[in-house]
This record gives sequence, structure tokens and C-alpha cells, in this order.
Amino acid sequence: MPKRQMLLWGGIPWGGRSLTAEDYLLSLSETKSPRICFLPTASGDSKFYIERFFRRHRRLDCKPSVLPLFNLSVPNVERLIRNQDILFIGGGSTLNMLAIWRARKLDPILRDSLKNGTIFSGVSAGSICWFEWGLSDSVSCGKFEPLQCLGYLPGSNCPHFDGEPGRQKIFRNLIAKNQIPAGYAVDDGVALHFVDEKLVEAVSVKPSANAYQISSECGKARQIVIRPRLLKDEA
Repeated sequence: MPKRQMLLWGGIPWGGRSLTAEDYLLSLSETKSPRICFLPTASGDSKFYIERFFRRHRRLDCKPSVLPLFNLSVPNVERLIRNQDILFIGGGSTLNMLAIWRARKLDPILRDSLKNGTIFSGVSAGSICWFEWGLSDSVSCGKFEPLQCLGYLPGSNCPHFDGEPGRQKIFRNLIAKNQIPAGYAVDDGVALHFVDEKLVEAVSVKPSANAYQISSECGKARQIVIRPRLLKDEA
């Protein structure tokens, strides 16, 4: 059975010329020049986001492609997804992204692809969507609220833990009150690497960033720091 791998980022610092995050993701594939497809659904298929993806990945040894779902230009979506070595899911509105995916009936296709060895990666919305629950700003305007997601991974997830004020307190309180299950919070620059639904390590492109495991204990949030392995810049 192929390994079911996920590399899920709290946020990626896209500025500068460093391709450390992208290079590490590609290194997880056993294919020499992996096929990587970008799903920018959460950003409404933002042209800027798509251009940035191609601009960065064309500097690496891979075969990049994109799957736009708002203005569908792919004749066979299922074939495109199944032919990839890696799927990368961009950030934006998790709520809208999941609605589009359900309308396009992507869930069974994605589940089979993961089962058959396609590596899943994503940032922000592209990270929390795989858990049972995520803390999202896409439910209501100006608020962080729990959102039920796809449930490929157990528990809950919160991205941008150090980058967006208010996330830490809200996420901890929701877990402490058992309103959402225990889970993981991730600073910007950090990714959680899951293999067969188990966390094997955290990695980071920032020396001061962390991940956290948060659970409920006697009505209070219990937080354990997960120190990530710092990735070296090969660029």
C-alpha cells in the first residue's frame, strides 16, 4: 500500500527568492520530476496566485499544472487529479472552497488519490480543510469561527497561530469547552507532516516558529509545543 502523505502549512512566507518550502515538498515524492497540480479554489482561482505558483515552480525540477474550478478549462477533472504526484491547495475561503468541491463531487476523487499515493499539501484553507474541524475566518465577516471540514485527518486545526491576533485565544477556548475536538495549531512558516494519518514531524522555514498540540483538560486548554525541524535553504 502506498503511503498517505500530507504536508500542511500554517502559512508560507512567499516573499523573496527562497524556494525552501516548495523544494522540500517535491523531495517527498519518489518521482524524479514530480507532477504537481495547484488547486486555487479558495482564492476564487486568483490569477495572481496562479501566476506566482507557476513563477516559483518553474524554477524547480517538476511539472506544474493548475486546476481552476470557477472557469473550468479542463475536459476531465478526475483524470487530471489522478495523474498527479502532488496536489497543492491554496489559501483563501475554506467555506467557499468546500462548497465548490462538493458541487464538483471532488471528495471521492481526492480520497482515492490520497489512498493511491498522491501527496497532499496546502496552506491555510488548504491545510484545515483535511481535518474534522478548522478555525476559519470564512464563516462570518471579521470573526474566527469553527468550520466542519472533510475529516481526512482526526481532530481540529488552526493556521496562522502567530500571525493573526485572536486566533490563539479562540482556538484554545473552543477546545477547552469541548466545542471542537483537540488538535493542532501552526505558526506561519511551519508545516505538519502526516503519514498514514499520523504526525511524523513538524518542519519550518522560520527559526522562531512552532506548532502546538492543544487538548482539553479539566475545562482548560492544555498546550504542548512541537518544535519543528528547521529546513535548510537549498536555493
